[in-house]
Amino acid sequence: MRRAVSNWFDPVSYRIEKGVSYLGPDRKEQMDVYLPQYPGNETFPCIIVVHGGGWAAGRRSGLKDLQIAVNLVACGYVVMIIDCAVARHSVERWNHDLLIPGWPNNLYDCKTAVRFAKKQAEAYHIDPERIGIIGGASGGHLALFAAFTANHRGLLGEGLYAEYSSSIQCAVNLYGIPDVLTWGSKSFSGVPLAPASQDPAWRAAAKLEATRHKSKDVPPMFIVHGEQDEEIQFRLSDEFVNQLKELNTVSQYAVEGARQRLPSRAAPAIDLRPLIIRFLDAYLK
Repeated sequence: MRRAVSNWFDPVSYRIEKGVSYLGPDRKEQMDVYLPQYPGNETFPCIIVVHGGGWAAGRRSGLKDLQIAVNLVACGYVVMIIDCAVARHSVERWNHDLLIPGWPNNLYDCKTAVRFAKKQAEAYHIDPERIGIIGGASGGHLALFAAFTANHRGLLGEGLYAEYSSSIQCAVNLYGIPDVLTWGSKSFSGVPLAPASQDPAWRAAAKLEATRHKSKDVPPMFIVHGEQDEEIQFRLSDEFVNQLKELNTVSQYAVEGARQRLPSRAAPAIDLRPLIIRFLDAYLK
């Protein structure tokens, strides 16, 4: 499928490879790959896009994720929108039988996507040393944890494409939750499908503490959060960013007066897309 984009970015033609399997023959989750069309053998940075859905539902076909992909491919990025494991089936009866529990497979899937991008670098004209990840809401949470625990031995899953690293160069978190334990919602507690208090891996994924990580292990991050977000407290991101500032480069932009709204739908105060693209370009180009 070939299309053209013409907006406030430079016009660019691109094609889409839909329904690409990346998790092995026993998994039905797939990805769509957006490929900029330029002459020659130029390589491009790659962005993994993780869908939201409260860890319980959602697929790669969401409008917000599609808009993110179109904007990024227009700026010269290869984009992979991925399905990942969910805790319950969606209205399309996705994952209906819960053969694949949501947690921790959703985190494993994000890292597998990174390694798949590196494995397919030549086929997709990807520079394997220039890979980032972006997600909104629960997808932002997974993007954060994929970045923080890239090569954590206990959080790699089945190890597909194990010859490649899960490391990335930067991450963008759109309203994701860095501290689920403090947040206190019951929605995450059902995702691991295991008693939270007895599952060390769950607790590791429920609360990110930047100060426990070495600076070399934390890639640069761009954090977006609405100051009036009633679902996810703004202070959680604020405290997290303060920890990150002690270790590495981080950009925070709080949308004044905004609730949970992704930049693909242009926040009321300012269009965040140029800021996010500038951040990605700084670390991936």
